[in-house]
Amino acid sequence: MKIALRVITVVVTVATSLLTVPPSAMAASRSVTDGRGDAAAHGDLTRVTYINGDRRVAGRARLADLRRDGSFQLVAAIPNSDVGYAARVWRKPGGGVGSRLVLFTNTQVVRQRCNVTARWKRSADLVTVSFPRTCIEDMPNRLYMAASFRVSGERDYARRAILKRG
Repeated sequence: MKIALRVITVVVTVATSLLTVPPSAMAASRSVTDGRGDAAAHGDLTRVTYINGDRRVAGRARLADLRRDGSFQLVAAIPNSDVGYAARVWRKPGGGVGSRLVLFTNTQVVRQRCNVTARWKRSADLVTVSFPRTCIEDMPNRLYMAASFRVSGERDYARRAILKRG
């Protein structure tokens, strides 16, 4: 009986310590709302979720009335710097989805070879984009994140956020 009680005590102690010790880098996410009616309905961002993850950086944009035109852009940059990355998603004329990741500085924009994942779901008024952290290895754990949606020459900007992993 005493041995069983000791084993249970050890198991509970180890399990508790594992639950309270955070992993070396934990993902950070934040959702921001954007008022309806501040842009044309089919380009009106209503909510954006930023994710600064251990393996991927991502953004999810909900719109008032997503259509087939327009483009969504997610920016992940070093806070207070002119260096960052922009992932852009757009609907192709043939029905597919295009995506691109670029590195930008105050003097250049360079397209990056990266596995950008993008989805355009009209039925859910949702656009998503994500890319592996390995594409932005030079970026710190703390990222300035911003998003916008552009349609018919107009752009709706979501509130920005700074997210720190870990």
